[in-house]
Amino acid sequence: KMDDYCSNIKNIEKFGKIDVLVNNAGGVFGSRELTVDGHEKTMQINHYSHFLLTKLLLDTLIKSKATVINTSSIANRLYSDFDIENIELENGYSPNKAYGNAKLANILFTRELNNRFHDKGISTAAFHPGNVATNFASGSSSWFRFIYRTPLSKFFLVSVKEGIDTLIWLVTSEPNSDWKSGEYYFKRKISSANEKAYDNELSKKFWELSEKFTV
Repeated sequence: KMDDYCSNIKNIEKFGKIDVLVNNAGGVFGSRELTVDGHEKTMQINHYSHFLLTKLLLDTLIKSKATVINTSSIANRLYSDFDIENIELENGYSPNKAYGNAKLANILFTRELNNRFHDKGISTAAFHPGNVATNFASGSSSWFRFIYRTPLSKFFLVSVKEGIDTLIWLVTSEPNSDWKSGEYYFKRKISSANEKAYDNELSKKFWELSEKFTV
């Protein structure tokens, strides 16, 4: 619940300095489900929670000249059918589409955060960790679960160490020197995202919608 989420982040001023914020919460689920806040569950967990936390910490992030990293996925290219007029997927829901849309949302957020606040000192990046050998999708109806929870995993999944390599590189190297702020990375290189990720007007509208949904 967003109200509880906000109340749990009390005394934000105690965070005198934040060097890096990594927004990593995520998941793919089964049938369409609404949260207590009235939003489609996949989008709220994968994006609105990140957006809200970042906004709550924004003053400290700016003061700290912090780096904000958002975990995305290649699903942004494979499964997204991103329609800002149907962002809650009231029509045409599927677990994979919901997940793909949320992972594109991570990149749109990354790019718009950079557009708005890079000049004030914040650097941003999104990244795809690869298909990491975890219990991801175990509670979903997506076909992902067949890869993650069967012997097929040894052929298609990477280790946790491999999955976090790009993240560690991003947080321990220099933005605007070793990597470019506002971009989407895979294996330490800028990667191609869904073409909608580069639509500045869409990222602006989606930011405004995210603000509306998280106030």
